[in-house]
Amino acid sequence: MSSSRVHGLFAHSLIYWLGTMLTKMIGFLLIPLYTRYLIPEDYGTLELVSLTADILAILVGAQISTAVFKFYHQEKEHAGKKHIISTAIIGIAIIAGVSLLILGLCAGILSNLIFGHTENAILLRLMFLGYFFSLLEEVPLAYIRLLDKSKLYVVITMMQILSMISLNVYFVAVLHYGVFGILLGMSIAFSLTCVVLIYKTLMITGARLVVLRLKEMLRYSLPLIPATVSLFVLNFSDRFLLNHYTSLGDVGIYSLAYKFGFILMPIVVTPFYLIWQSKMFEFYDHENRTALYNNVMSIFLVALCSGYLLISGYINEVLRIMVTDNYYAAGLYVPIIAAAYLCNGINQMFLAPLYAEKKTKRIGLINTIAAILNVSLNLIIIPRYGIAGAAATTLVSFIFILSYTIVESNKVSRLQWEWMRFSKIISITAVTVLILYNVQIANIFMSIFVKTVILSCALFLLFYSGYFSREQISYIKEKLPLVKWVVKF
Repeated sequence: MSSSRVHGLFAHSLIYWLGTMLTKMIGFLLIPLYTRYLIPEDYGTLELVSLTADILAILVGAQISTAVFKFYHQEKEHAGKKHIISTAIIGIAIIAGVSLLILGLCAGILSNLIFGHTENAILLRLMFLGYFFSLLEEVPLAYIRLLDKSKLYVVITMMQILSMISLNVYFVAVLHYGVFGILLGMSIAFSLTCVVLIYKTLMITGARLVVLRLKEMLRYSLPLIPATVSLFVLNFSDRFLLNHYTSLGDVGIYSLAYKFGFILMPIVVTPFYLIWQSKMFEFYDHENRTALYNNVMSIFLVALCSGYLLISGYINEVLRIMVTDNYYAAGLYVPIIAAAYLCNGINQMFLAPLYAEKKTKRIGLINTIAAILNVSLNLIIIPRYGIAGAAATTLVSFIFILSYTIVESNKVSRLQWEWMRFSKIISITAVTVLILYNVQIANIFMSIFVKTVILSCALFLLFYSGYFSREQISYIKEKLPLVKWVVKF
């Protein structure tokens, strides 16, 4: 039973992974369009407008969609589950609607604060409108995930991305609307998807607002706002400080390194979390939850560490193919940044008991302290060590979050983690990345070959270290005939 649950979890994760990868690939195709029709100043405007909207969306959204997963699984009656969904939709519509009106009226003031003039107020209003529809569709999309309809979720998000891209091509390339065209295309795409999703969802659940439930969900989710804002500060403050203390060139190199180091999130963590956010409460309430959690963690660690080694191992070869030699230095920092997001991925497992036990205030506290630590270390280290200091403080901050989360998680939960088992894969990963880091071969094909051999040896070492359970080995042999042949050999 436990085995089938875990296999089902990762089957859905695979579907989400395929959807995420396709979305990233499609988005990558827009780069030539943007670089041809937008000047660098336009990019700067778009980035600042987007970051402003990101922060405000965190505050306005109140993280209600996160609370939906907890209260949906907590509710035993089918009618009650429907009321959770409808209450969340109506509640967030009221909060977001009032906020949109206020922000729209204040757009001129915000534009003057950010850009020094009010000309971009229309861009801010358009971005706020897009985020309004984006917030509204969060709960219907969460409902789809709760129903384990991963294929439907991917289809909807793919259709939204394709419509957004089509509109962007038309508004930017044909009508030459620039940044306004990008934001207009985004707003239209979100609005179309949002209207259909809300209509279809409320047809199933009914349109009922249970005020008491809404208060409970807000009480659960509001402490998560400081946590999310703190992570936002942790992820972006170093760019501003690098620009202040070093140079724009260093910011460019660090941004490129960050882009590659962050890849671990969309290719591994996000697809997993899309299904785990729904299942972690179900697994936590199961009588055999310790076995379930350890089983999930063991497989998730394989995916995380494999992704980390692939990114860190081949980054120099990828950079030699994709960029000029002015950016080769970015390869030095990618393994450090990727290690930070490896910690962030592992942290998602230890956060689950805090969510399940409704200890969301502790999550906010952990992230707030980490953000303060990160900014403080950046102010001390970046002036002396530049890019290396920024990368190092990022890793230290995420290690701190992981360590603190483990301590708090163990206080509220009786889960017995298999620490010795997990230490095997972490140790093998750490030794392997140190070896790969020191492989310096001029010939790119020989370098790829040698690194592939090293990675293969690490995989075999893990396989024969006793890390995998007998059940997992049997499943691997069944699904991967090549592995079965190698073991026999």
